[in-house]
Amino acid sequence: MRVEDWPLGGCLLPAPEPTLGPPLRVGGTFEGRIRSSSLGNSGEFLAEVVRITEDGAMGLRWLELDSHVFLVHSGHNIK
Repeated sequence: MRVEDWPLGGCLLPAPEPTLGPPLRVGGTFEGRIRSSSLGNSGEFLAEVVRITEDGAMGLRWLELDSHVFLVHSGHNIK
């Protein structure tokens, strides 16, 4: 799934097709892995669903994010 919007505080995920298990609701949590060519490897996250659009896209707020993922996306690349 490709992220549409990627600020440091969270992201906007497009509506999943097919759906991912039971439907998520605002206030619920979502766990996953982030993969990106700029990361070099993937990282795990825990996020809260803060909004769901009419077309099913989910706005997520990071609750936990692997430190290297945060540093790469904030522009502080560590080696």
